[in-house]
Amino acid sequence: MSKKLSLLLILTLLSTLTASAQTFINSIYYYLDKKKGEAQVSSVPVGLPRYSGGVSIPEKFEHEGVEYKVTSIMSSAFCGCSDLGTVTIPDGVTEIGKNTFKDCPKLTIVNIPNNVTVINGNAFYGCSSLNPLPNLSGVTLIEGGAFYGCSSLKEANIPGGVTIINGGTFYNCSALEYVNIPNNVTVINGNAFYGC
Repeated sequence: MSKKLSLLLILTLLSTLTASAQTFINSIYYYLDKKKGEAQVSSVPVGLPRYSGGVSIPEKFEHEGVEYKVTSIMSSAFCGCSDLGTVTIPDGVTEIGKNTFKDCPKLTIVNIPNNVTVINGNAFYGCSSLNPLPNLSGVTLIEGGAFYGCSSLKEANIPGGVTIINGGTFYNCSALEYVNIPNNVTVINGNAFYGC
């Protein structure tokens, strides 16, 4: 490999790393994209204390002279945070990633903005204290297992934009007493309400 090609490869890798370096700001870890001015909430690095108590994600913040807008929460960002109690998500976020809040047994309330349209698979899996169901008014897709094992949920209002209730969505939600399913729903897949 020529020296020019090697240098170009190294510079490309360095620019990629600096474009999305994990940074700790006001008790939250982010991946920052300086060029776009966008921030993604990320998980806590291995070996450091996990998120706990109440977490309020800002809509935007300034870091080293650059203003960043929070645009997403990465998959598994809060996964396994056993002492996490409440989370407030800003308007700029449109999707709750896969396993985002998986195995957060003390999580009781998540404030979700109307802009969120997708709840990915296992997003709230094992959140046994979650009640009530977060605001889902803007949601059009709820993937399978999204609320699996949320054993404190008492009611679920499926939003009007949802047409399919995927398999295992409310699996083992043993306290579930009431479900409002809109007329738009044409498919309820296997085990969607198993163990309720």
